[in-house]
Amino acid sequence: MSIWDQLREGRIGRVPVWAVGVGLAGLIIVIVIIRSRMRANQEGDQSPEVVGTEDPTVDGIPTQSFADQLSNRFPSNVGTVPPALNRPVTNLQWLTIAFDYLVGLGKIPGVAQRALQDYLAGKPLSPEQQQLVDIALANSTVSLPPEGVGLPGATTPTTTTPTTTPTEMPQYVQAPVGISLYGWAQGLQSTYGSQAPNFERMFGSFKGDPSALNPSHRNYMLWTGAKGSTLTPTFKAGTPNVRLR
Repeated sequence: MSIWDQLREGRIGRVPVWAVGVGLAGLIIVIVIIRSRMRANQEGDQSPEVVGTEDPTVDGIPTQSFADQLSNRFPSNVGTVPPALNRPVTNLQWLTIAFDYLVGLGKIPGVAQRALQDYLAGKPLSPEQQQLVDIALANSTVSLPPEGVGLPGATTPTTTTPTTTPTEMPQYVQAPVGISLYGWAQGLQSTYGSQAPNFERMFGSFKGDPSALNPSHRNYMLWTGAKGSTLTPTFKAGTPNVRLR
């Protein structure tokens, strides 16, 4: 019997025509599903580019100049929490962490700086300044200044005192780890006066800057901060000693 005779009788061989149609439809559906999955796998392999965060700078220079924040007077770390220290061991570290914490909460940098410095000096605080200090002290990372604060109401002696020269600055110091290097450089200038180098004099404007005292130290820096804010440099563990002069 020919194929045409079989079709007239509604079968192909011993299989009904409708069963053959169902089988072909199922085969088509399976092929479509397999092709869809293969296309999805190919698209999934195109992973987005992963951007490194170890040195998010342009030629080693922060994307936003630190001088744009406070005319190079004090560090800023907008949008971040205080550095991961167990506890600051000096008032300078405390001041840096407290300042960064308050600015990260959206406080005005100049107002926060003045409030913290007046608090450390034991000066009377305005209600606004006292509120800022209380916010900083309530943070477990900031807590109380490790070296204490000045006596309230202390006055400068009226007697003439001899002029003293700044403390002699060492040639090398141990590299600080885990604190803002902007604040650390500011502290050096407070301790040793004009003889202390600023941040760019120590580390240059880019990696390997031959004019810097420590041209290779930018390789040991981590830059942290929220996107669109001023980045804060800190040193990794194992950073060599820093040359100051």
